[in-house]
Amino acid sequence: KEFADFEARLGGLKRVTGERISGPEGKEVAIGWDAFLDESGVRMVREMVSYPDGGRVNVRYAFKDGKPWVIVRDSGGSKTRIGWDAEGAVILGERNGQPAEIDEADAKSARREAREARSLVSAQAGGGA
Repeated sequence: KEFADFEARLGGLKRVTGERISGPEGKEVAIGWDAFLDESGVRMVREMVSYPDGGRVNVRYAFKDGKPWVIVRDSGGSKTRIGWDAEGAVILGERNGQPAEIDEADAKSARREAREARSLVSAQAGGGA
């Protein structure tokens, strides 16, 4: 509920946009993104990843106190949510709206992706974000 309330208030934050190409030659993916910032820095990054085969994945990374808070990954009808508490423990795991175990490797990978997205946005938004 707290995440849904936060998303509903995004319009009041500063918005920045960008795009990039990522991945090895011949297997590049196009990533378009927008991010929302407040006085504390990057609060949300939304990415649309387009794969060479035509597939797409939408990812939303939300941050609280500078740390990954909630990640929602929507790929072709499959939706996964992972959420962490202030100490970094996984407190939310869902797949397609149903509670799901999120293994440690997946949670660690998701946190790394979120931090990378935040770093890229911060650099593009002027460093202090």
